[in-house]
Amino acid sequence: MLAMSWDSQLYPEHGGSDGAHMTLYFTIPADAPQGVELERLMEQAAIKAVTQQLGIQEEPTEIRVKVWQDAVPQYLLGHHKKLQEFNAVRRRHLPWLQVSGPGYFGTRNIADEIIDARELTDSLARRFARFPGLVENELEEDITRRMEGF
Repeated sequence: MLAMSWDSQLYPEHGGSDGAHMTLYFTIPADAPQGVELERLMEQAAIKAVTQQLGIQEEPTEIRVKVWQDAVPQYLLGHHKKLQEFNAVRRRHLPWLQVSGPGYFGTRNIADEIIDARELTDSLARRFARFPGLVENELEEDITRRMEGF
């Protein structure tokens, strides 16, 4: 199991008062069976994970399985190191360029992406606060000057 989210806590308006609603995320081995057999195996894995990880012994009232092949990108070994090297070169040669977005730092959840976006906007706000007229008064010649040498 890669992760679990408590949907009944995240989206209480979508659930009733009939218990907890959870979504479990699993990796699927390349040699796994397909179709109904895979769904049955995922159901068993979900029940086992909830029992072992949370100590819940009750049988679920409903289980739905949805298989999304290749839904979560799997980054190659060394991906994070390559991004660190890229960032070092970017800061040295293109300090004005900011890069952000889902998956930029690897597979992460939405909370991590929100934190990244907040840190980026805070960083930009600090940088541009020193030059209050920079963005509003930008002229074509400013852009041309920055692009020289590319």
